[in-house]
Amino acid sequence: MSIPANLSRGLHPVTLTRQGLPAALEELAARVPKDVEFNWPISERLDLETSVALHIYRIAEEAVGNAIKHSEADKITIELQTISASKVALIVSDNGIGFRLRDGGEGMGLQNMKYRASVIGAALKITSARGDGTVVKCTLPLRRGRGAYANG
Repeated sequence: MSIPANLSRGLHPVTLTRQGLPAALEELAARVPKDVEFNWPISERLDLETSVALHIYRIAEEAVGNAIKHSEADKITIELQTISASKVALIVSDNGIGFRLRDGGEGMGLQNMKYRASVIGAALKITSARGDGTVVKCTLPLRRGRGAYANG
């Protein structure tokens, strides 16, 4: 039994392995059925362990999926941003209707994003308010050395 191409690509994006996280996020932005913009300075390089990059990619995928399903946004932005020599951030934002954050009442998607961030030692912050859209920001510490991830 063969796995359909879209399903197998979804299990582990080939672009992520071959070309890295920025290329995979750019591909994600291009394939969703909404106007999604991806921002990352071409001159910057980001080297991440494949497992770390996959968690970041999945956080972006979940945030974009939530924006498409729930936000009524007409613009979604995926951005990778170098915060410092030791930190990088993934930011997914939309100009949609927003939502009220509830303590402990979030759905599986938000729980999955929080879990993925914790696994890689990242901080996940979600800000949203009715009428103001939503911003998902995942800040990842960059470390050098064996078994870690590096910016270089």
